Amino acid sequence: MNQDLIRPALSVGDPVSGLPFSSLAEAIASGVEQFPDGGFLCFEADGQRVEVSYRETLARARRLVCALTRRGMRPGDALVICLADARDFVPALWAAAIGGYVAVPFSRAARSGGVVDVDGLSALKQALAGLHVLADEPGLGKSLGLVVFSIGEIDADPGLSDIGMAAARPEDTRFAIPTSGTTGRPRLVGLSDRASLARWWPRLPDAAHARGFLSWASFDHVMGIGHAMPNLPMKVHLDATRFVANPCSWLDALESSGATHATMTNFGMSLVLRAVEENPGRRWRLDQVRKIGIGAEAISPRTCRSFMKCLAAFGLRDDALILGYGLSECGPVVGGGTPFTGGDTRQADAPPELDWPTMGHAVRIVGDTGVLLDEGQVGRIEVRGPTMTDGYLGDPAATADLFAPDHWLRTGDLGLLRNGRLTVVGRAKETIIVNARKYTCQDVETALKSRTDYAEVYVAPLGTGAETDGSAIGAPCAVFVVSDRSNGRSSEQVADEVRAVMAEAFRFVPRSVALIASDEIPRTPLGKVRRLALPALLGDPRKVDRVNHLTRPPSEQAPASGNADIELRISRIWSELLRLPGGIDRDADFFVLGGDSLLAVRMSFLLEEEFGVPVRIENFSAKLSISELARHLSGKRGDGADAGAPSFGSTLPDWFVGRLHKLIEHWPGEPAMAGGFVRRVGAHRQGTPVFWCMQNAEEAKHFEKSVGDRFPAYVMRSGVLLLDYDTPLAGALVDRYVDEIVRISQGGPVIVGGNCQGVNIGLAVTRRLLARKLDVRLLAAADCRFADICGALPVPVPVALFPAVYSKFNPYRHFRYPEMGLRKLAPHGLRIEMIQASYSQVMIGTAVEQLARALETAVDWAAQGRPHSVAPAPSSSDMYLCRISTVFKTLELDPGENLDLVVKLKNTSPVAWESFERSGLMVANHWLSDTGEILTWSDGRTPLNRKMESGARAYLTLEITAPQRPGTYLLEVDLVEEGVRWFGTEGSPPLQLMVNVRSATAARKVRITPRRSVALAAIVRLIDRIPALTKGKRQGTV
Repeated sequence: MNQDLIRPALSVGDPVSGLPFSSLAEAIASGVEQFPDGGFLCFEADGQRVEVSYRETLARARRLVCALTRRGMRPGDALVICLADARDFVPALWAAAIGGYVAVPFSRAARSGGVVDVDGLSALKQALAGLHVLADEPGLGKSLGLVVFSIGEIDADPGLSDIGMAAARPEDTRFAIPTSGTTGRPRLVGLSDRASLARWWPRLPDAAHARGFLSWASFDHVMGIGHAMPNLPMKVHLDATRFVANPCSWLDALESSGATHATMTNFGMSLVLRAVEENPGRRWRLDQVRKIGIGAEAISPRTCRSFMKCLAAFGLRDDALILGYGLSECGPVVGGGTPFTGGDTRQADAPPELDWPTMGHAVRIVGDTGVLLDEGQVGRIEVRGPTMTDGYLGDPAATADLFAPDHWLRTGDLGLLRNGRLTVVGRAKETIIVNARKYTCQDVETALKSRTDYAEVYVAPLGTGAETDGSAIGAPCAVFVVSDRSNGRSSEQVADEVRAVMAEAFRFVPRSVALIASDEIPRTPLGKVRRLALPALLGDPRKVDRVNHLTRPPSEQAPASGNADIELRISRIWSELLRLPGGIDRDADFFVLGGDSLLAVRMSFLLEEEFGVPVRIENFSAKLSISELARHLSGKRGDGADAGAPSFGSTLPDWFVGRLHKLIEHWPGEPAMAGGFVRRVGAHRQGTPVFWCMQNAEEAKHFEKSVGDRFPAYVMRSGVLLLDYDTPLAGALVDRYVDEIVRISQGGPVIVGGNCQGVNIGLAVTRRLLARKLDVRLLAAADCRFADICGALPVPVPVALFPAVYSKFNPYRHFRYPEMGLRKLAPHGLRIEMIQASYSQVMIGTAVEQLARALETAVDWAAQGRPHSVAPAPSSSDMYLCRISTVFKTLELDPGENLDLVVKLKNTSPVAWESFERSGLMVANHWLSDTGEILTWSDGRTPLNRKMESGARAYLTLEITAPQRPGTYLLEVDLVEEGVRWFGTEGSPPLQLMVNVRSATAARKVRITPRRSVALAAIVRLIDRIPALTKGKRQGTV
């Protein structure tokens, strides 16, 4: 295999040949006929064992349809099933399929005696023709004005049972399933008849030996609904409340029923493990079990290994566990083909590699802007397949958010693909952002569990600080340690240990650490942790003594040692960076005090300015303290630019050195130094040398021919398929390149460049060359997302960008004035010149010739050294929060009509926004089809014309142009930081309006015109400024 080959992060399962039945009702009838002696075995909450045959269930379902028809129900109506007993619930589900109803299962609401979700049913009532409730109690749901039937009343109806099946189309909605959805809010997932068949009549793993299936999922969960389908001789249902109260009941049911297949969750496995440990004398026979599917929540390999080992003692096969991935909205998407064998034991609890997509399904990984990533890169998981929902019933806005423009489903999860196999690493909303870099909560949990003896630890992101006191500092996250597993330590002791581990592993520490009991963890009925609900525990006054917030420490005595002068000067720098009082403890760790990686980089620059000695933060892997820094600086002062430069190979592991030498041995040119990685190419020897980082030998050959004829040229290999960036290994490679460049250039000047992933290395090399006082004349970056690579730290040299016209990285694909935002990252000058090339082809053929000429021009431009105005500062990562509104709910326009749309913009971020000239901020709009497909990406633009403080509001007029074709469209208005990012990709929902573009022959109505738009907005603006006119009841304002 070519090691330089980059595979896109797209994996497609085997094709599906077609569904065996025309409708779900036909499938149910066929299942009953195929298994005439089949049936359900239920283990109820009180331990009672109840058997019901498929034939009995079908006969009762037909009687229900007949009785409901007598009471006015028609195909297409919604039937809310609010029944606690499985013996009632399953016939009602079958009745919905036979009668052509939309089944809305709410078994949990009935079990708890509560009422169903009011908002969800109100939306459903608007979306469907009729809404009826079948409940244990006749009063349930009447508060919503719904028609309610009691199950006792319906059962007593003397109606016939020989009713035929209602005609059903594949696209008819068959289920509305309650879920939090990928939005994290309660929704009703609509599943068509076709999707229901694809989901619940799939090819079962080890199907030849399948005799019975055990599940403890409730019947209003997709796993539970699938269990109600007669596609095996026996379905075994264990009441969820009984399982949680007595986890050994799952083993009892598995043994006594003889079930060959079962489902389980990570939470369920932990309950079983604890129960077996507490009952050492009990034994079970599990040699008949073929497969146990693990899913429904994040999977812990450590728990899976313990579960396998525990049940192996009872005869469980070593290939029984299969890991899967799916959602209520689509699934099962991945899994079933490969058994779990223990995973990589070197990473005890890292997210496991799952499997390839199931039949008919596909998975892709995209970046924040929707661009397809490469395999190995973590991004947002999107899926599609025959089980996919058509959307959230009664909620068109949430449905629009659910789908990408090309109708892939946005799962809300983060993951990566390796050789087509999926690894899920977390939820997009369950990430911690520190200096624009994202860390998943699961990554932090894994590190804490592997480096401490805390077996149960949970991490949750925090908001702007409302969950902590006003003096809190640290990264915006909280760590929750289960207190009955903290070995009797106090909250302060646990917090100190947690922060020490995170400071070493991630170079940041949490804002809060809390001790909680097991029963305080918020969970779904299947045991999945509701991570975003955890921060609410921090404000509970009953837990104040179990929560430890990171606050500014009190002043200590001034540092004192043999390096007292150095320590005092370092202490002043730390005080400024960390906003701490003077007299910081000389042995305190920088990261434990609230520092992070970006502050550490800034500190290294400040220390170099102060002492004239480069400080490499990665060399302080154990502890970064004032005393350690002073010890380092006292031994290095006055040693010159090369102080502390390592010998070749001193910081890179031998395996890596050998691997990299092997990869570049057939590259053109020759090593510029004996044993070095930097290679000299081309015959040109006069002028400023160019050091360029690229991906492979083919690019190096073209670079040698085109650039090597114009400059003294040197090539370096990027880390593609070799290492992850922003790791110690990547830092060591950059140091090695820097050492070689310093020696080759004999002090400079130099030009540094890179393309694609090579820009990551090129930028890091530039920063470290500058730290060593080398003259870098220009940084050149081709075919890359420069803003993402650069982050929030500007580059203090002139920057030349060479985007490829036809590449996904071309900034003009997403922005109209990209230079306005990008120039904040290049305060010493920014130049952009387009290259006629496709993605990853900028170093090939005629494209690299054009790049070589553009590089010559850029070098001359940079050499002019003309004065420049003070550049605006890069944006804070906290700024991407806004709210956009307007007075209109819908618009009606003529084809091609221009409209001055007045929108109200509110800065909901904690920082001020500068005006467009300094920030690059503009209000802009896109045009989408009514299904969400992007039709026109760039339409109107209005710059932010003044500075806006946090909480400020402004009215802006955006000139939009209606599409030329009549029809229904979606107008999307968003705030954009030109060249950097759209606010909508950072969690601030854009404004969306439905727009009807009328045909020329349509009857004219009184409608919004440009003049009326401005006038109406002016009236609203006036009302908005006079509270007395609104009487505190304004609606639709921000």
